[in-house]
Amino acid sequence: MLSQLTRFASVQDVPIDAAEMEVRATFPQLGKYGLDPSVGVAMERLEYTLDVRSDVPREKVVALVETAARYCHAAQSLRVPVPVEGTLRLNGEELIPVSEDG
Repeated sequence: MLSQLTRFASVQDVPIDAAEMEVRATFPQLGKYGLDPSVGVAMERLEYTLDVRSDVPREKVVALVETAARYCHAAQSLRVPVPVEGTLRLNGEELIPVSEDG
């Protein structure tokens, strides 16, 4: 999100003096450690606080942040499920595909 914020700040001519982001994720504890196979392991919630310092009018900063959020690759990838495919290579030898189920 910070990369998109700086990119669009330049495009929209919105000077940003500083920007910091605090991100918090919540995971199901039983699933996270494999203690209960019936509990999922995916994040249950992701929250962030974006702290921006700028002298431009509030409306311009709000519009900038909304644009950055809309085009943030990481955030959009979390909002819209995508297939995950993996392959295990051991010492250069391809062994097995790794499924989404592990």
